[in-house]
Amino acid sequence: MASKPFPQIVKEDSWSAAVSIASNEISHYRPQLFESLKSKDPEIRSAAVTAFNEADDKTAHDHVLKLIDDPDDGVRMEVIEYLWDLGEDADIPIIFERLQIDKQFVSMLSMAISNITGNIHCIISDENAPEVIEKGITELQTYLSENGYI
Repeated sequence: MASKPFPQIVKEDSWSAAVSIASNEISHYRPQLFESLKSKDPEIRSAAVTAFNEADDKTAHDHVLKLIDDPDDGVRMEVIEYLWDLGEDADIPIIFERLQIDKQFVSMLSMAISNITGNIHCIISDENAPEVIEKGITELQTYLSENGYI
């Protein structure tokens, strides 16, 4: 029996089912996932990012990283989680730039940086008052600069 295309699984079955199937059969679905990253439908884009992440597939890294500025919050959140799990030192300037403008994901972005650097002190809670968040961002910038990340 032929397998359904990835976008069709997302729409007809569920987002979770699509992610599970594609991540478990990554070699079969990889080409479809790359195409799905370009979909006009944010649900399909976010599912594709998550499938790559669940499969620990770094072949998509550069394509996923381009979606860090996606207009959809759900897609950006999945991109941040991908970078949290599979990010590299070279991603830190891009993640930090996003952290400075995307205040709703301050915690997740700072945790991605923390995971990449191995420094737990990089984490900034988005539950803090705005001035505390800004102070944390300034301190993080100093740390990243002093350690050659930015």
